[in-house]
Amino acid sequence: MSRSPRPSRLVPGLLALLLCSASASAQDGKVEPPQVLFESAGGARVLGDFTQAIDLAGEAGASQKQGLLDLLEGFLVGVDPEAPVRVEPLTKTSPTRYRIFVPVSDRRKWQQDNLNYASGIPSREIAGQKDRYKLGFVRNAAFDGYMEYYPSESGPEYAVIVEQPEDLPQSGTTLKIGALLNADQDAAFLLRNKVGGEDAVARRWERVEEAEKELLSTLQIKADETPEEFDLRKTGAGMQISAIGRFYAEASVIFAGGSVPDGGIGAVSTIVFQPLPGTESAEALAQIGERPARFAGVPFNEEANFCGQTRFPVTTSEQARMKSLFEKMQALLNARTKAANLPEAQETARLEAFQRMFDLANGVTSEGLVEAIVETVTVDGKRRVVGAVGLPEGSDVKPALEAFVASREGRSAEYGVAEVAGVSLHRLTLDDTFAGYVEDLIGTREIWIGTASNALWYAAGPGAREELESQVTAAAAGGEASDEFLRMTAAPAGAAKLLEKVEGGEYPEYRAIAREVLAACNGRITATLRKDEAGYVRGRAIAPRCLLILMGRLIAEISEREKLAG
Repeated sequence: MSRSPRPSRLVPGLLALLLCSASASAQDGKVEPPQVLFESAGGARVLGDFTQAIDLAGEAGASQKQGLLDLLEGFLVGVDPEAPVRVEPLTKTSPTRYRIFVPVSDRRKWQQDNLNYASGIPSREIAGQKDRYKLGFVRNAAFDGYMEYYPSESGPEYAVIVEQPEDLPQSGTTLKIGALLNADQDAAFLLRNKVGGEDAVARRWERVEEAEKELLSTLQIKADETPEEFDLRKTGAGMQISAIGRFYAEASVIFAGGSVPDGGIGAVSTIVFQPLPGTESAEALAQIGERPARFAGVPFNEEANFCGQTRFPVTTSEQARMKSLFEKMQALLNARTKAANLPEAQETARLEAFQRMFDLANGVTSEGLVEAIVETVTVDGKRRVVGAVGLPEGSDVKPALEAFVASREGRSAEYGVAEVAGVSLHRLTLDDTFAGYVEDLIGTREIWIGTASNALWYAAGPGAREELESQVTAAAAGGEASDEFLRMTAAPAGAAKLLEKVEGGEYPEYRAIAREVLAACNGRITATLRKDEAGYVRGRAIAPRCLLILMGRLIAEISEREKLAG
């Protein structure tokens, strides 16, 4: 079975490297890195969010609660629990150093009980420098650096911790901490590129490319992985690195905030993004709102197990990377097909199916705007799935379908069953390859495919043909242009059945907890992304309470396994 690239584990490392490990060129002024800030609403909010989650975990959480709270509170001794905390990567240093701003309510408790006892960082005031301290001056200290106290506009004094004394603010400076946060946010993140222009963007992209090389060099081939599979995995990882690096290089501003409110909602997050003018990101986003979406007439089903509608912009560079990924995927599939000793007709058909499939995939991304819709609902205990993908005008999908059917023994098709609003409907019957899974999930091996000159439709499950015809007709009626380019809603309970099909892998006990919690979930996940009149991308996502329950259950399970609560 083909392995898909699994680059997601690299993402935290990438962020750390891009935002927190600037190269020497940044220090020399060749690269103008972004300003980066992170603020948290403070210890009381952290403890409040944690308490919510662990209380919702029931008996499992109750057994771990006090021990975990004692552990967390040990790091808050001497800290003002109501005041915000800030972490500031100094992106112009090499390697990147940090400034940490901690609100202090009691200096003695902060320095003796927290820094020295809980954290293993002794402190000593520097002679002749009032309020400035040397940290970690003994062997095996947890940290070596400096600290100074400063007044703040909001009231409490702040201990500012750095690695080098030159990174401290000027003595006596009155600090303004908490500017990123509003009353509802528990935490917020800001990235801002103050310097734009083609040269500055190009130099930041050079840094992204350096980071990509560094990260990819750390990947190791797995024991059960071929060189071709390893190369494919690295290519997929490189795509994710580049996608995140685009924000580093081309963003004018990125702001993200989140909270865990009291009540029936689990969590709320917001994001604001604006690209620098003249960048590939700005050019790609300019397409949004220029014309109605291809599937704008199709109603959005708020009650579906899952419903998503997107018109996602793809930059020129991303198109090239995806083409490279598709080429490597096709080469790998072709090699496996040729090594399988299939009958000649099946081998030929399968190779043709791959060729046509990847030609269509390249056509979709090369348009620069990926348009797609999908809706999943439960009917009589089975899933019905209906969706569509936009294709370049003049596409001919039928030859690909014919090759797909001929590529495996037992598949069959009835072409041209009906014509609806310019879309030809075809009925496909799958072979035994995934029969058990498919029949259990959707109750049939029958799949409906709709082909048009600019779209590919698909449907399966109870009432699939009727719903497909309904959505095709709605799409043909058209809709208005919109600046919304992503809309999604999902019922987590629908994922519980899918998790039952997951076998093997690590931590089966965590999957069992997830299945149990999600099966009982009656809330919904919602997310939107839109472009406003000023060119900002604004996003909002809401998660239901059950995900907070799941977090509490997992925290309790990990705490018990690792003996964190004592």
